[in-house]
Amino acid sequence: MVNANAVLVKHQLNWKNNFYMRQRTITALVLLAIVFTFMGFGGIPFAVFISLVMAIAGYEWCRLFNKAGYAPHQWFVVVAILGYILVSLLGIESIFPFYILGFVFVSLLLAINSFESDREKAIFNLLIQMSGVFYLGEFGLSFIRLRNLPQGGWWLFFFIAITALGDTAALFVGKPFGKHKLGKSVSPNKSWEGLIAGVVIASFTGLIFSFFAKEWFQIPPLWAILFGGGVYLVSVIGDFGISMIKRWSGEKNSSELLPGHGGILDRIDTHLWSATLGYHILIWFVLSA
Repeated sequence: MVNANAVLVKHQLNWKNNFYMRQRTITALVLLAIVFTFMGFGGIPFAVFISLVMAIAGYEWCRLFNKAGYAPHQWFVVVAILGYILVSLLGIESIFPFYILGFVFVSLLLAINSFESDREKAIFNLLIQMSGVFYLGEFGLSFIRLRNLPQGGWWLFFFIAITALGDTAALFVGKPFGKHKLGKSVSPNKSWEGLIAGVVIASFTGLIFSFFAKEWFQIPPLWAILFGGGVYLVSVIGDFGISMIKRWSGEKNSSELLPGHGGILDRIDTHLWSATLGYHILIWFVLSA
């Protein structure tokens, strides 16, 4: 009887794992189709798409802190992120400082209004709102700025590729072979072995682009290796940052919006950093040369 129950439990676990992997694969394919479609459009459609993605990420950002007992104004953060991106894209330098002043002004008003009823958390709610808007608004803009560069679609594809392939390598190597944990409290599933595998694959991806995309990539092989591996290595901090907030709030995922993948923040945490760092490296050292 015990053996029969053990077999049944094992069968149920296998079925759940197979279902989870199928669900995860289908979601990934749908996401890739949507992302590459809007990348192909570029311009206003892509900017609108990224703005909506970052707005959802802002809602999830507040949700995580809500789970920890704080009460940032979710819809204010969502609207503020949309405004941050829109005003930045207008390219009128005289407008942006006034937007920032207005955003800080309204943020302080909300904090002052809630101070009497919740003195202990009002200041923290203010900081949560402001950090979420500046982090997701500014870093999210990097996707749009990358796409607007010469050959921007290909550059964006490159940074998505090194991050996605690096994360995949880290998962497949770290899960069976990872013996040395990177951070037991922050992200217990991450290991040094997985990180090294991710950096190696990201570096190799840079090398591949240097050989097969010479028309626009124009980075020598050695520098391409350092470029791909270095950007991926730094981008891991995005994953750890969001993981830290999730562990602190007691949540496994930022939301359950994407079946098998969690939320938007779970999917873009490393991409935010790779796109932002990659964009500025391109502007400073590659495209200006």
